Amino acid sequence: MIDTLQDVPHYQWYGGSILDSIKGIKEKGIILINECIWKPEWEEFERHLESISKNVVVITDGLPREWIQNKKINVVVRQGHVQHTLRSWKNNILKGKLKHFKRQAENLPYDFFLMYGRYCNMKEPIFHELLKKQILQNSIYSCPAIENERLATSIEDISKAPPDSMRFAHDKNAHTVITNCQKTKCHLVLETNGLKENDCAFITEKSLWPLVSQMPAIWITTARKYQQITDWGLQPAEPSRFNIRAIVEQLLYLQKVFQDPSLSQKWQDDQGEKINKNVSILNSLCDRLQEEEHLQYKNLGLVR
Repeated sequence: MIDTLQDVPHYQWYGGSILDSIKGIKEKGIILINECIWKPEWEEFERHLESISKNVVVITDGLPREWIQNKKINVVVRQGHVQHTLRSWKNNILKGKLKHFKRQAENLPYDFFLMYGRYCNMKEPIFHELLKKQILQNSIYSCPAIENERLATSIEDISKAPPDSMRFAHDKNAHTVITNCQKTKCHLVLETNGLKENDCAFITEKSLWPLVSQMPAIWITTARKYQQITDWGLQPAEPSRFNIRAIVEQLLYLQKVFQDPSLSQKWQDDQGEKINKNVSILNSLCDRLQEEEHLQYKNLGLVR
């Protein structure tokens, strides 16, 4: 039985060691892996537990169940990052502040909104191509610095890097993000690890920003993460593409749409029902995910 997740040993494989988590699960019988897992990492983890004789429990975000081959490993698949973010927003952002979606294209001076986040060699080729094709020329975006190549930019001021103290303070920087996002016609969600295959369905706050901002959104992510988003019932503005060339073609087409006042307004109008549905789902998503997670604990006899 567990009282809270604080009682469960936490591990991160990014910059850490899978072997540490192996030692922990052998000692405690239960661990929490608090990050996005790649399939080769999970396969290595299972190889180290091939000879284990007792049942153990792993709690982690978005792990595909088809990856689990060792019957001794019971996995609680959750979306802890999403739940944490929504809980931090609940009182000061979500409660009573979501309105119906009705926007006038003529009042939206920018095309796209994109938050890159920390440097990632899996996101960088995508971002580089968007810059190269001038897709972000009339957009609001943030990006990390690359030495001798470009300076960091923030959504508040494209000439300045965001302060580290604000990067992960999602409840505190919500007003800034939402205000700038709503100046644009479409939010581009560049999820963690970009188009990296063999990635689990670890969803971050990046996917939540357009929802709380009541924005049309296009997800730049893997098929697995896109499937998770749509399984929740969320509706993207346009279907996702899963390679850079197709993404660029899609966004160049949208740029042309946005340059025509009547087509741009029609595109916004066509998003109305999708946005209202997304807002409705967002309001109940945290409770829904929490219930699904609790049921898994109950089925494993970890809670009453």
